Amino acid sequence: MQKTREALPNPFPQLGTPGEKIRINPIGYDREIREIKEFVLPNIGKQPLMINIYGEYGQGKTTFLKFLEEKFNGSLPDSWADFLVDKLDISEFPPLEEFLLEKQKEAEEKGKEGIIIILDEMQHISTEGSLTQNQKDFLDSLRKFADDNINGVRNSLFTLVLAMHPETEKFFKDYGYYDVEQRRGTFKLVLRDIDYFTAHEMVNEYFKQMHKIDESVEPSFKHYFDEAFINAFYILSQDVESRVNGIRRLNGRTFAQIFFVLFEEYNRKGSKLEFEDLKSILLGDKSLKFKDYPLQVNREAYHDILNFAESEDLKKIVDQMLFNPRWYFEKEEEKHWLRMLSQRGIIAERECIVVDPNEIAKYEKIEKERIYLEGEKWLVFTDFLTAEQKGSLLENHEPQKVYRLSEEYLEEIYGFKYEYEGSDGSSKVLREYFKLEPSHKVDEVLEKITENLEFNIGRCKQGPSYKFAEGNYNVLGKIKYNLGIFYYAEDYNRDDFKEYMENVIKNVEDSEHDFVVVLVCPYSNKIPPIKENLEIRKMENRIFIEELSSDSLRKILEDDIEGLENIIRESMKIYVKEAFEKGFTLPLTGFKEKIQNKPTLLRNKFVDEVGKAWSIELQLSEPTKSEILYSSASAVDGDGKLLDLARDSLKEFIKLDEDDIIRGCEFSRYEKRFLELFDIEKDGISKNEIESSMKRYFSSYSRFQFPDFIGRILEKKNILEIHGDFYKIKKPDDYLQRILDILNWSLVTLVSRSDILTQEKISSLKIIVEELKEEASSDITWTEIATYNTKLDSIGRFLEEKTEQLDIQHIKENLNLLKKCLDKRFLDLDISDIEFSELPKDPVIEKYFAETGKSKIDFDSLVSFINEEIKEPISFNQSIINDIKSILTSIQKIDSSWESIANPLFKRLENLKMDLESPRIEKLMDYEYGHSYSSTQIKKAKEILESFNQFLKPYFKSLESLNELYPELRDVFDYIEGHSDYMEDLKMDPDEEEDRIKRLAKNEFNLCEPYLRHILKEYEDLKERIDSRIKYTELHRFFEGLGLHENVTEYKLKVKIEEEKEDFDEFKHLSTDEITQKFLRAGFIKKITIKTEYYDKGDQRIEEMVKYEII
Repeated sequence: MQKTREALPNPFPQLGTPGEKIRINPIGYDREIREIKEFVLPNIGKQPLMINIYGEYGQGKTTFLKFLEEKFNGSLPDSWADFLVDKLDISEFPPLEEFLLEKQKEAEEKGKEGIIIILDEMQHISTEGSLTQNQKDFLDSLRKFADDNINGVRNSLFTLVLAMHPETEKFFKDYGYYDVEQRRGTFKLVLRDIDYFTAHEMVNEYFKQMHKIDESVEPSFKHYFDEAFINAFYILSQDVESRVNGIRRLNGRTFAQIFFVLFEEYNRKGSKLEFEDLKSILLGDKSLKFKDYPLQVNREAYHDILNFAESEDLKKIVDQMLFNPRWYFEKEEEKHWLRMLSQRGIIAERECIVVDPNEIAKYEKIEKERIYLEGEKWLVFTDFLTAEQKGSLLENHEPQKVYRLSEEYLEEIYGFKYEYEGSDGSSKVLREYFKLEPSHKVDEVLEKITENLEFNIGRCKQGPSYKFAEGNYNVLGKIKYNLGIFYYAEDYNRDDFKEYMENVIKNVEDSEHDFVVVLVCPYSNKIPPIKENLEIRKMENRIFIEELSSDSLRKILEDDIEGLENIIRESMKIYVKEAFEKGFTLPLTGFKEKIQNKPTLLRNKFVDEVGKAWSIELQLSEPTKSEILYSSASAVDGDGKLLDLARDSLKEFIKLDEDDIIRGCEFSRYEKRFLELFDIEKDGISKNEIESSMKRYFSSYSRFQFPDFIGRILEKKNILEIHGDFYKIKKPDDYLQRILDILNWSLVTLVSRSDILTQEKISSLKIIVEELKEEASSDITWTEIATYNTKLDSIGRFLEEKTEQLDIQHIKENLNLLKKCLDKRFLDLDISDIEFSELPKDPVIEKYFAETGKSKIDFDSLVSFINEEIKEPISFNQSIINDIKSILTSIQKIDSSWESIANPLFKRLENLKMDLESPRIEKLMDYEYGHSYSSTQIKKAKEILESFNQFLKPYFKSLESLNELYPELRDVFDYIEGHSDYMEDLKMDPDEEEDRIKRLAKNEFNLCEPYLRHILKEYEDLKERIDSRIKYTELHRFFEGLGLHENVTEYKLKVKIEEEKEDFDEFKHLSTDEITQKFLRAGFIKKITIKTEYYDKGDQRIEEMVKYEII
């Protein structure tokens, strides 16, 4: 019978997506949310970050993005940060870089320290055809962002949240987005369809959020629906989704829309929808529809099942199983009936363990399902595991029996199939597979592979005669790869995985296969070897191992090979990459020839040989035998067919004697003609220009590929630097700049060295710069450039090895941080006024306080202490000082623009002794100051500064907190004083409180912040009471008239209310209960329920008494 009462507001969205009124939190992603927080907060400001969120419609993408927006924009009390957050619709691929520049400027104006940009595919992106120009520009901008390479944008301030449909992700990957996704600083989240747990919690979440808006709605579904509604319509929603939208999925949006319909039915009934109501709806006795689709099961199939139930007890269990289709644990009193139903095929019996979410990762490859069981739990199914696997995987868990309506009847009655993406549920095809012996499992899988890929079955020729699939796999156009696919089932041929792999390797390393994929069965507890441990003599790492998940295997068995083809394509990408890196050029499809015959490998060895010869020519190395021509080597060709050709080619570039000893190097005619294409006065030239000119000069030349060989040789001689499609011409100036940089950071180290080798290098440098000073740049030859560049490069490398670049910037930052910290004030106090009663066990800090005799810290005395600590007597090599002065003088004459670098170095040379023996480390706060400190001085100063900054850090942070809290306290004081007439006997002295806080800050600093927080809370509570009295003035007057000053019983309170309410027109029409509720909401009283439990003549009795505490 319907109740005549006002309908409750429906918590569920009619369109399935939460609106602005109700915002629900993402369900079932606690671990991922925690990982995103830990990913962003410590790293923003240090590097560009990207979060990729992929989700089908209805999987909660919009909900997740709203959640992240509120967590990062500081709008809620529990927000993680107060960043600038904005959205950009990428459906039309707008200019990304301009948008980032605009947001960076906005963040600077608002003082935000981080920027979160949500890039949302608000309309479905067409994935037909090739990329548009806008899409290309967008992907290019994403790469530049990931590489921190957008002009004017401080990428490290940004986190991009890229939300896309999986089809869009696949489309982007096909055009290269995969490389961005693999960058460091990228997080990936793939949203999932709902399961038993998320269905349960989603319904509850809608009620919780609606309760916050309207207290007439209870915060739990249990007031409105029997639990069976959630499980039944979770299962039915797949068929609803299929019929309404044409896709068989467990869609959260559709599930929410169904519950919108169900809550409307609750409003019509006016009371809780019980289990019998569910039966009436599902059997069609009470017709409910969703978008013209009736929300009911197959009634005829239901009655067919009932025919199996001979007794009322059995019918009751069948009804329970059918209309609440969740997993049930075996109970002793029902065991007989459950076994009977299982034998008749009505319900499925499974073995499982119950696992908490924090330990589910270790069961990644095992079939499982998430459920609600007093919170989030996982059922990990153990039916298919061997005894050995159970021993290693189950540990302290005890397997249990669980039951649910069978897969056949789930489909027949509810239209439910385990066909949706990412299912972890049971599968008939898998159950049949796992009943097979290992060899039959291999036959089953290989048969599916050969049928779908049109491959043949092959057998190993050495050792055990393993079966495998083989054939030509078409990759692109006419390019095909000869592919072998092995499948390992647990203990196949009674071999464990290690033995199996050893036998596979023996058979395939001399085969004609380009590469081989070894698929490993699900639930294998054998750890496959990593690539570095595969000893394959000639294969060049052609074997790829892929551990299949149960879902991947299921798809292969069901003739869905898209996942298998993805495995092959990804393996092929790695194969091609490694082939290219090892010098094998495409379109070669394999390693069928010996490595020694590969032209690219010959090129690399040839170029290395020329590089050695050039070093010998400049007397930087000793003469040595040619590795290519050395008689015991076979680097050119195993049969020696190319040896004479190699020797003739080498002699064009290298000085060889009759014993094939390298004696030196010369510029070949090919290098000279190649360099004719360059302008020695220019900084560089594009490869396209070179190749265009080469057509005139090198048309008949075919022994070497230009510019591949010659470009690399000239790079070895330090004339060219190859940058993609551009040749940069190296000049001596480039190396001199590098040497000036070394002098700048390591002056003290160099002038204090006394070893002969350092003196020789500095002397050689002096001679080179004097020669360069005398020679006009326009007259210099390519040979001279190569000679000078190589010698300067050798000197620069030596000096870099012998010196250490000091982190002066860090010292400057620490000094300024220390000063900022010591200058921090609270009221009229700063850190230098604070008494430090407890000191850290740090010898440096203890020494400072002992030597200064203070219990406080001030900047000047601390700097003086550091200067004393880093004093360092040091001896100088006057010969090196004189040579460096000569070098600086010559460099200035080579190019007057270097005076700005040389002059400060001269000045530092003059001040060396004073800087070392009487340091003034505070001068480093001037960023223009050029220091002359040793590495030990810098390291020691750094350690001292870091120790003090670490010690003062909590005091600094506490002062910041005090400066935030105290104005709040003053505001509360002012408010209370302005409304003191609402409080009786108000005693408050703000000035006295301020004096007390100052005394604490000065003498007991650690107690100051807790005390301030405490009194702020006390006075805020008082302010709230005043606010309540202001808001409920008339109600408070009524309450005061009751004369209540201590706790009262419910009866006494009602009597008092009845006595007084007639004098108040506003309240006399209200019941005592309604007035009591007003007192409770206003915070005048607090309800206390006292339960007394006792036994009377063996019967349990419970009495309740209600009292009210006067607040």
